[in-house]
Amino acid sequence: MFMNRIVIYLFVQFICISAFAEQTILLNSGQEEYIAEKSEISVFKTKNTQINIDSILAGTDTDFSPLQSFVNDDPDAVYWLKFKLYQNNNVSEKWILEILDSRHYSVELYTINHNGSYFLQTSGIQHPFSKREYLHKNFVFDLRLQEKYPTEFYLKITPQTIGSFIFKYL
Repeated sequence: MFMNRIVIYLFVQFICISAFAEQTILLNSGQEEYIAEKSEISVFKTKNTQINIDSILAGTDTDFSPLQSFVNDDPDAVYWLKFKLYQNNNVSEKWILEILDSRHYSVELYTINHNGSYFLQTSGIQHPFSKREYLHKNFVFDLRLQEKYPTEFYLKITPQTIGSFIFKYL
């Protein structure tokens, strides 16, 4: 009886993880903002600073799992956050990503195109404030959404402090 409960629990956990791992977030026309939910984001945490976007895209030694908390508990780790966005209309609207914790040492946003190429944007306190695309206290990035395809993003955060991953789409 006890063993059956464990098997059922593990099965349910597996189904939940599978269901949320690749969820595409729909951004609707006229929507002013969208605050990211944990269930829509996968995370890979590592101490290996040599892992780059090519390793991530190849799936080499990376194990993404559903985000359990918006708090980064290890300032010495590197966090890779993965999410997909789809603009649910025929009109191209401009969307931005705002990271609400402005204390991260390094933040890199990779936009993956449907053909496998990517576009990199960087920010973080290691860069001069005057070099930011948006002169704002938080880290802000333009989201380069593809037409007709969901767009996959990877957000690499090297925090060097305990903080949060809370962000929103505007």
